[in-house]
Formats: sequence, C-alpha cells, structure tokens
Amino acid sequence: MSGFWAMSRIWAGPSVTSVMLMGRAILGGGAVPLRPRGLTTRTATIGIDRIRSAGQNHASLSEDTSTSEAPPVRQLSALELKALIEAGTSFEFVDVRTEWERSLAKIDGSHLLDQSHHDTLLRLDRSAPIVFLCHHGIRSQQAAEYFRREGFRDLCNVQGGIDAWSQLVDPSVPRY
Repeated sequence: MSGFWAMSRIWAGPSVTSVMLMGRAILGGGAVPLRPRGLTTRTATIGIDRIRSAGQNHASLSEDTSTSEAPPVRQLSALELKALIEAGTSFEFVDVRTEWERSLAKIDGSHLLDQSHHDTLLRLDRSAPIVFLCHHGIRSQQAAEYFRREGFRDLCNVQGGIDAWSQLVDPSVPRY
C-alpha cells in the first residue's frame, strides 16, 4: 500500500448492514464503502479507530453493548427555527462558527461553541434539546453528529445556517 492513512475508521452496529471504511490518505483521500456478504444484524456496536503517521500506529477498540441507537439529527429550516424561538421553546442554541464570524453576524440567544460551552453541554441530560447553527449548515451538522455519538438524542441542525436566516427570516443580519 502506498502512502499513509491519516485516519481509518471501521464501524458496525445493530442497524448497520454494511461496514464503512473511511480513510483519508495524505495524498488524495476518500471513503470506500464495503458491504460484506451475509452481514444482516449485530448485537453490539464495535468501533475501531486507527491513526497512523510517521511510523506511529495507535489503535483503540471500544464496545457498546446497547442496542438502541440515537435518532438521526433533525433538519430545521430557518423558518422552523424562528417558530421555535417565537413559541418560547426551551433548547440549547449552539453556534459552531468562529468568534470572527459571530462578530459579523449572529442570532440572539445563540452561544459560541468554545471549550467551556462544549464541556457544559456534555454535562447536560442526554435528552436535552440542542440546535446547532453555522454559516451554511455543514459544520453544525458535523457538530450535531459528534454530540449524537456522545449519546444526545434530541439534536437539530439549521439547514442553510445563518445565511438562510439572513435571507428568509431577518435581513438585518448581515450576509458574508
């Protein structure tokens, strides 16, 4: 095999019918789906992480015998977010953009996801509702997936991010 794998990850679980090998080579990269024949069910979730760089090879193996998987991250439109805010719905509102981006445009009530707020969120009950926001909805989706893996079950991502908010809800919030 030529080159090094910066990261490879294999996951199989109770609701997974295929194994996904994800890797990003130092030169080029991508994901390759592998579907083993006959794999239909699993009784446990097994995760294998392998990080290899400059001759170092670190691996960890974790096993989770729970059979319930957290529900997928729900997608919210900017208008649905506005409705939640106007209804007074209680939720954690997390902005995953940088401080510089927040200085350009922000939605009142959102909190910057810095290390301190990250640690605060991890101490919440796993059923606490959390809504994630970024510029266009990509980084916030990744953050929501991270918290999903941490066991949180009521997660939402704002589709289109603050840019959609600026266009559809509040044009006074600057676009950048």
